[in-house]
Amino acid sequence: MPKLSSIVAGFLVAGLFLTLGHAALAKDRSPRTTVVRTAPQDSAFLRQVAQSDSVAIKFSQLALEKATTPAVKQYAQKIVEDHTQSNQKLKQLALEREIPLPSDTLQPNKQAQYNTLSKIPGIEFDGAYLRQQVQEHTSTVALYEKQLQEGKAPLVKRFAARTLPMILTHQQEARALANQLGALKPARKPRKEAPHKPTSGS
Repeated sequence: MPKLSSIVAGFLVAGLFLTLGHAALAKDRSPRTTVVRTAPQDSAFLRQVAQSDSVAIKFSQLALEKATTPAVKQYAQKIVEDHTQSNQKLKQLALEREIPLPSDTLQPNKQAQYNTLSKIPGIEFDGAYLRQQVQEHTSTVALYEKQLQEGKAPLVKRFAARTLPMILTHQQEARALANQLGALKPARKPRKEAPHKPTSGS
């Protein structure tokens, strides 16, 4: 009759193999992370929007500190909140596609604009900030519209379609506030020259 210790040892070895088998089976069944391939246009769009979000947020954070007009401060707060929220969605899209996004650091030309804006005092700052927002959002609108026309990835295009109305609203609100402050001067119409009259004897 086999010893009790031999029987126990046999059960332990069998249990070990059974456990290893279940672990291997579970590993095979575990979900694998699928990297979504992205067209160059879609990748470029996500990176450019990330930079645009950083500009909008940082310039508006400066406006929260320096603006003197309550309506301008309210606008700046809205910009920070809206772009922070949309940027989180953008980062998720980029993560799913393993697209490296640029850091939040401003590019040299934008940093130079930021430095210049930060030195403008009083009510003049409000107008300069709003003009910058009109220009920045106009460029961003063009970026989104291009993505809707040329983008390939359905989810990235859907993100663009859902976010573009927000960008357009920001652009329109900045222009309206700037007009209220007289910060946007209407373009002068070119003067019409009087038709040349031939002199007598010619």
